[in-house]
Amino acid sequence: MQTDPELREEMVATVRKFVARDVIPVASDLEHADAYPAEIVAAMADLGLFGITIPQEYGGLGLDLLTYVGVIEELSYGWMSLSGVLNTHTMCATLIATFGTTEQKERWLPQMVSGARRGALSLSEPDAGTDTRNISCRAVRDGDEWVVTGTKAWVTNGERAGLVALAALVVGNVLGDIHSDSLDDKLIAISCAVGVLVLGVIATRSAASEVERVTAARAGATASTPLRVVCLLIGYVTVILGALDVIDVPLGHLLVGGAVTGVIIGIAAQQALGNLFAGLVLLLSRPYVPGERILIRSGALGGPLEGMVTSVGLLYTTLRGNDGIIINIPNAGLLAAAVGPAPPEVAEEDAEEAVV
Repeated sequence: MQTDPELREEMVATVRKFVARDVIPVASDLEHADAYPAEIVAAMADLGLFGITIPQEYGGLGLDLLTYVGVIEELSYGWMSLSGVLNTHTMCATLIATFGTTEQKERWLPQMVSGARRGALSLSEPDAGTDTRNISCRAVRDGDEWVVTGTKAWVTNGERAGLVALAALVVGNVLGDIHSDSLDDKLIAISCAVGVLVLGVIATRSAASEVERVTAARAGATASTPLRVVCLLIGYVTVILGALDVIDVPLGHLLVGGAVTGVIIGIAAQQALGNLFAGLVLLLSRPYVPGERILIRSGALGGPLEGMVTSVGLLYTTLRGNDGIIINIPNAGLLAAAVGPAPPEVAEEDAEEAVV
C-alpha cells in the first residue's frame, strides 16, 4: 500500500534531523576508530526504523518502498555504514514477511520491529560476491530440515544479528514435489519430469545424428553407425534416470521392482525389445553398413529383398529397394534372415547408372 505523501515527508524529515544532530558530528571519529555505533543504532530503533517496512499487523510502521528509500538516503548522507545496518535487517524481514509461514511471521517479525532481534545477510563467497549466479553454497532438503554445505566470506551485520538470510542454491526438488499432499505440487513435478524426458530425447537424437554425420565424413559409415547407436543408448539412459530423479524415484526402488517391471515390459513390448537386442547384435557383427547394397533372403520378410542400406537404427534398418521404395525392416527379422552382398551384376548396373 502506498504511503501518504505527507507522512512520507514527515518520516524522511525526522530522519534528516536525527542524522544532522546525532550522526554527522560523530561519524568521522567512529569510522576512524572502527567502532560500532551502538548508541546510534539504539536511537534508530527508538525511531522505529527497524520496522519501517514490516506490516502493521506485526507491530511495524508498514511504510512503502519509496519512504524506505528516502530514509536510507538520509542515513547514507550522514554515514554510509548505517545503511548497511538497516538494509540487511530489512532484507531479512522482507523475506520472512513475503515467504515465511504464519508461525514464522508471528514469531520473528514483532521482535524485528523493535530491533531486539536484528537480521543479517550472508551472500558473498570466496569466489562470488554480489554475482549470485556464481555462488557455490548448496542447500539440500533432509526431511523437515535443510542441510547447507559451502563457505561464505562474511555475514553482513552478523555479529549483532539473531537471524541470517543466507543465499544458497537449492539442490533437488525445487519445482513441485511428487510426495506433497498438494495436487498442484504433484502436477508440477510430473510436468517437469515429462519435460526432461521429451527434451532429453530430442537432444539425444540430435546429438547422435550430428556425431554420425561428423564421424561419417571423417572415418566413413563403418565407424559412424556404432557411435550413433552408443550415443543413443547413453543419452536415453541418462534422460530416463534424470526424469526419474525429478519425481524422486530412488534407484533402489527401481532395482527392487525391476523383475516385475521387466516381465510387464517384456510382455507388452516383445517386438520392440526383440528389435532392440537384434540391433545391438547387428551393431557388433556389422554384416552391412550404410551405403552398401545387400540381398536379404527371408520368407518372413517377403523376400528376397535387394537394395542399398541407407541407415542403421536400434530398432529398424532402412533399405532403399531397386525400385526406389524405402523399406523399414525390423532388426529381429534381419537377424533371422540370410543377409549378403547384392549380386555383382546388380552392383555393376547401379554403378553404370551412377556414371550416367
